[in-house]
Amino acid sequence: MNHPARCSCVPIVAASLLGARCAPVEDTARAGPPGMAVVHAGTGTAAIWLDRALQPGERILRQDEAGDWQVIGTEGSLWVDEEASAFYRWSAASAVLDVQAQQGEFALMGEPQPALFAPDDAVHRALSWEGPDLFGLPLAVVLQRGSDGAWLEVSCEDEQPCWRTEPVYWALHEQGELEPSTAASWWAEADEPLLEEVTASLLVSWNGLDYVLAQASTQVVETGRRIAWGDIHSHTNLSFDGCEDPENLCLPRGEAPGSDLFLVAEESGLDFLAITEHAEFETYLRGDTDQELNIHEEVLRLAADAEGGPVLPVVGFEWTGIYGVGDERLPAGGHRTVLFAGLQPCAAFWQAGGTPMPRKDDEGLERYADPPRKILRTPSDLLDELAQAEAECGPQRYLSWFHHPGLISPRYVDWDLEVNRDLGDRLVEIYSEHGSSECAISSQYGCSWSVPAESAVPKGSVQTALQLGFALGFIGGTDNHEGRPGTVEDGPGAIASAEPEKVSRTTFGPGAVTGVLHRGDVLDRQLLFDGLEARNTLAVSWRFDEVRIAALGQDGGVYLPGDDVPAEASPLELLVELEDERVDGWAIELLDAWGVAWLGVEDSSLMEPFDLAAGELRYLRVRAELDGGERRLWASPFFGVESADSRSSGT
Repeated sequence: MNHPARCSCVPIVAASLLGARCAPVEDTARAGPPGMAVVHAGTGTAAIWLDRALQPGERILRQDEAGDWQVIGTEGSLWVDEEASAFYRWSAASAVLDVQAQQGEFALMGEPQPALFAPDDAVHRALSWEGPDLFGLPLAVVLQRGSDGAWLEVSCEDEQPCWRTEPVYWALHEQGELEPSTAASWWAEADEPLLEEVTASLLVSWNGLDYVLAQASTQVVETGRRIAWGDIHSHTNLSFDGCEDPENLCLPRGEAPGSDLFLVAEESGLDFLAITEHAEFETYLRGDTDQELNIHEEVLRLAADAEGGPVLPVVGFEWTGIYGVGDERLPAGGHRTVLFAGLQPCAAFWQAGGTPMPRKDDEGLERYADPPRKILRTPSDLLDELAQAEAECGPQRYLSWFHHPGLISPRYVDWDLEVNRDLGDRLVEIYSEHGSSECAISSQYGCSWSVPAESAVPKGSVQTALQLGFALGFIGGTDNHEGRPGTVEDGPGAIASAEPEKVSRTTFGPGAVTGVLHRGDVLDRQLLFDGLEARNTLAVSWRFDEVRIAALGQDGGVYLPGDDVPAEASPLELLVELEDERVDGWAIELLDAWGVAWLGVEDSSLMEPFDLAAGELRYLRVRAELDGGERRLWASPFFGVESADSRSSGT
């Protein structure tokens, strides 16, 4: 170690950096004072280490509470001070050097503290010493679980961790197992005891005793939910603008429309799929084969055939609102999706809007017959008809919401119109192949993604709905008309035109899939609908490895996206954990209804506190750089309410 003539540089440990503190000393012909490190355990132990043994006439002193200096060593190179003074001194006949004790920095790396886990999650946790080499201190690491204080050993058979009742070192510095930035890791399932609270301790092992210098612990927070991914909005050639084979006059790929629908869904990695054909026509006619199908019956058949397979089928339809309220030309209600929890809803539940739809002519080899019997001008009319269908056919669980509400094409929603209020909606589609409906101000930071300014309609945006008091969770779909659900990596799909041999493309992007946080071991439609009604949902424009999002309340509650959060839970600790090895960069933002960012990090994880008063909301937006482009995730808002008694959803 080299020292300047009048300055002795003393390595210390502080905030994970190897620094140098210099103090003037008298000129001397002998070598300068030794390197001296002091690592402080906060309220406990301090370890003092020199890079060589003391020579005759050299001493180590500590400063007591009265400011006096006491000798604690005249020989050796390592001392442990259990009283942990703030200041220490090396003293020789020719010089004196004061060193302040520094707090050690020890971290469990790879997972925030606490860490979120879903049932049966295969998770990876890594432990590392984050900081410099501590100059040869006899360091060791132990890991203990909170339930019984057992020590973790990582040298068991099959590389599986095991626990011992007697103390065992997890890593030793002197054996080269603990070095700067050293990391070790293990895999485990979330329901194993290993994923209890685990405390890691950095020790100085001295004179047969272990002294704790620093500690860190990981507390496991079980969300109690699994996540299911699905396409909530998809079409086949059973819709009038279906185009399964764009290279062949938009004919079906198979013998009938949707023949490979669930196979494509399985290949896309979906857990569930909703068939949401347009309800404007009742009969599908194929001119080249004289094939005639009842559209609604065919949808039910496709779903019934898929039942019990790898992709959970859900049936529903798309309602297309009419332009005009009374004599006014206004977009009363845009487009709506209706989904049923049962697979056999009677025909009375299929209700079309009142907007005339194009029919393909004979030259296009397809056309549709039997237009709707009624004209439903508003979303309220639709809900009235669904209620009437229940009266005729019996109770049926269903959900309904607006899709692509903030885009001028295909049709937007004016949230401020009376006809769009009091519909009981719990959800809204924030993104599809038509683009993003998120923002009220297109020029706001992060709002120009996947929607040109000329196509955005501020009064139809999701943010506007939230500002007006609509408590909506976020979902996303492809709105794909090629019978290719969940294909969010291949760009926008095709749409058939009423003109022969003409194919148009939806604009802006490949669409999204919906993540639903659900209870239970095996997904079924009732559990799926429970998660949707609770708004515990995500909309994601690409499929990635892992996502965990929750807020921990000071009331002890674990709150998921979409939950109502009582005032007594605030302030909350927001936990976000994302994983995708393909992503080159992350940005996580916590926004309010006006798009104001309250938190933000450029990282794949976040652990930050935030306040949430009654009447406020915060939602999460994640931007990811992948393959030279940007992908996005939106998590449903956390909604602030007065008290736990007023919560309408939760864990």
